[in-house]
Amino acid sequence: MERFHRYYSLHRILSLRRLPVPRAAIERELECSRATVNRVIDDLRGYGAPIEYLREQNGYPIEVFWSDEDKGFIAIAPDLPGASACGKTETEAIKELHTAIDLWLKAAKKVGNPVPKPSDRADVNYSGKFLMRVPRRLHAELARAAKAQGVSLNQYVLYLLTKGHGERAQVRSVEHGEISRARRVA
Repeated sequence: MERFHRYYSLHRILSLRRLPVPRAAIERELECSRATVNRVIDDLRGYGAPIEYLREQNGYPIEVFWSDEDKGFIAIAPDLPGASACGKTETEAIKELHTAIDLWLKAAKKVGNPVPKPSDRADVNYSGKFLMRVPRRLHAELARAAKAQGVSLNQYVLYLLTKGHGERAQVRSVEHGEISRARRVA
């Protein structure tokens, strides 16, 4: 892949995401090594691109979700029991969680408790296929509905899953040690 195409691809990857992007995902998308990704990021920074690397996050994955009860976003670090924070925005909740993670780690070390290693969610490889058994009646109803819509059963079920998933409170997993597009404030 030529240099300009890598710049364009990195810009596309970062601008389409609202949350930080794992470095490993960028390496896969650009089909290049960590060193090449670092060079592309440095080059873009040299041109004034607002890109920041969030290294201080210690590598712990984060999950962010909306809470109707708290009327805000909740961020948790599943690897660190009790490490959580809230904020009016996803970004604010994540920022507050960084503080909570640092305090959690310091407290655990101070009292001699074991500190778990960050789990590596980047290695999970999903094929995009799964087998699911459903009752015959439901299968028949779904098949009839798909036929009425003029689409395949797979397309119809995918539509239903996507629609239902989007309507519930979304959980976003975010890995620490990621790259994000910084927001410029005028």
